[in-house]
Amino acid sequence: MIIHLKDTAIQLNPSEVRAAKKLISRFITSVSSASKRTGQISFYFTVLIIMHIMSQQLLETFDPKDLQEIMKKYQK
Repeated sequence: MIIHLKDTAIQLNPSEVRAAKKLISRFITSVSSASKRTGQISFYFTVLIIMHIMSQQLLETFDPKDLQEIMKKYQK
């Protein structure tokens, strides 16, 4: 998988992408189940929105070129 941050292409490790998707899927399923069980359906959407905002804020703290170099160096 390749992502683009500010016109910089960054290659992600396929096995890390699979592991991350699995982990995040479990978390989202857990939040969804808890939201339904407690009748707080809007909580599910609030979590998704806040996850998006926080991840964007964190990614914006990195210089895309530096992140690209780090990913190249440590991906095996």
